[in-house]
Amino acid sequence: EQSIIWPIAQLLRLRGLCLIPAAAVVRDGWGALLLANFNLEPELTAMIHAGWRVLGQNWVAIRQDRDQMMMLHMPGRVNRNGQPVDLTSEFCGSSASVANCDAILLAIPGRRPTADVRRISPTNAPASLRRAWPIAELHPHRRQGQWPARLAHRCNIFDIQLSRNPREILGLLDLARYHRTAHHPVGELIVA
Repeated sequence: EQSIIWPIAQLLRLRGLCLIPAAAVVRDGWGALLLANFNLEPELTAMIHAGWRVLGQNWVAIRQDRDQMMMLHMPGRVNRNGQPVDLTSEFCGSSASVANCDAILLAIPGRRPTADVRRISPTNAPASLRRAWPIAELHPHRRQGQWPARLAHRCNIFDIQLSRNPREILGLLDLARYHRTAHHPVGELIVA
């Protein structure tokens, strides 16, 4: 996957399309990009059960459409118990084809007893997103190589800490969606 998609991603970047290894979800017209360096299958399954639709399970395409950043569906798979699984095939009607990128959630490595979310200030957002960017930029100073900066100026950026309970991501998404964050644990905000 990395040996095929990564070179294609670099070529498509010259055409204004960014492919990155990330998950992307949408619900009621609000879309979020999730950057994590670990498997998000439990969280994606919990989101699907709560009505979220998936644009990308492990890769997503992004393109700029005027002032908006649009996320485009890419097929993919996640790992469940060491086996590759396509959640959009398993859960009929759970995929979406396109959505606006309203927020980017940067998952801190590891899982803790409770989930947490913290909004990154707009002044610190470009640097934080650049550090968490999951694919190397061959030419970071060219216009096509400035995706982290473009996204940081058009999306709200959040640091999230995932817990051992995958359903707690639902509370994190609600907090990010409605901007009720400072540094807020979400234990009591779980959606049934």
